[in-house]
Amino acid sequence: MKNAVYVTDSHIEKHGSGGGVVSYHEYEALKKVCTVRNVYQYIGKLLVEEVYPRNPFMHDYYIASIVDNPDEIELAQFYGAGWTLTMRRLSKAKIIVTVAAHNLQISLEEWSNFQFIEPPPPHLTNPDLFALLCKGLTEEADIIVCPSTSSAKFLVDKLHVKEPVIIPHGTD
Repeated sequence: MKNAVYVTDSHIEKHGSGGGVVSYHEYEALKKVCTVRNVYQYIGKLLVEEVYPRNPFMHDYYIASIVDNPDEIELAQFYGAGWTLTMRRLSKAKIIVTVAAHNLQISLEEWSNFQFIEPPPPHLTNPDLFALLCKGLTEEADIIVCPSTSSAKFLVDKLHVKEPVIIPHGTD
């Protein structure tokens, strides 16, 4: 069995909807085929969250700084966006990333449909930050998993991803 880590920008939740449930199923599947050494997840009470709210870049910086024994990890699975530094820290591992959002326009539409009180995070409204996330994703990931054919089309057309894997949300 390979040594693995799981990194998510959601709280792992067995019930409900959204990224937490996707993270739950990914983590459970990973445990069946690997020895999961650590789970690194979004932690809302961190100083980085209080100073830089909902900023994936700061969470990436924090998680990258606390990864234990990166050279011993053979597989790293990521859910969500903004993990470029952490992926680079785990450079000896095979990197699998599940892209939570389809593309910038669809992400903003989804955010509006949820009717959150808070405005969307800056990486969803700023094309330059979104491009930075995408650049890190395409440069560091070995396998990119996306939730739909529209996601796959976006990844192929805009980011030149060769063969994204489609696993629809809700698949356990």
